[in-house]
Amino acid sequence: MDLTQLFKPKYKRINDPFFKRLSSSVLGGNMLLDGNIFLMDHAIKNMPENSCVFEIGCFGGHSSVGLLHLIKKHKRSADLYACDCWVYEGFNDHTGKIEDHFDGYTSLKREDFMNYVKANYQEAVKLFHPEKLPYTVALTSDEFFNRINNKNECIDLFDRKVKLPAIGFAYIDGGHSYEQCKKDFINIDKHLINKGFVLFDDSSKKMKFGSALFIKEMMENPGYELIDQNPNFLFKKR
Repeated sequence: MDLTQLFKPKYKRINDPFFKRLSSSVLGGNMLLDGNIFLMDHAIKNMPENSCVFEIGCFGGHSSVGLLHLIKKHKRSADLYACDCWVYEGFNDHTGKIEDHFDGYTSLKREDFMNYVKANYQEAVKLFHPEKLPYTVALTSDEFFNRINNKNECIDLFDRKVKLPAIGFAYIDGGHSYEQCKKDFINIDKHLINKGFVLFDDSSKKMKFGSALFIKEMMENPGYELIDQNPNFLFKKR
């Protein structure tokens, strides 16, 4: 038996020791798939010049720190922009039974937990990338783009005014319903530069999220071409 085939990774991944250590160093380290990192690496390496990286959904900073690492690794001048409203999603929310505490731990309020997560995000990006802090706004993606599109003021977590440049690569990891994924894509599409990339988290065919359902529309969108599936989907704007 060829043991190299037996233990061969199921999905393509990059060999980068930074990510191996990062998964145990940042809150939410098990939430970023190796397959996503591979696709992010490709997108950032090949994204158009004079554009930014944009992320919807940050949690504790694992993906944001990783994206900034890839920007630095490939010597890109792009800045990272991001938004997250840091609202807790309980395991049973989809049933309509919404409790105000952490799942299975009634003495910890949801709001307190999410404030803890947001604080961890800020500390993580300051620790790993103090020279290139991401422009991160504590808003839902809908609220963020509504402000940007209407030229209303946006202030980020580090008290800086935010003006969104053209997007060269977008990572959509917000609400995973079909409706929200579609709204996020429509908002991203307005700002995504030609030949820019968009990666949908939890869009694998095996997933039951609405984001996976939306991929069927993306496959038929004449303005985009599929670049890779690993197992989530990366598209490029034509």
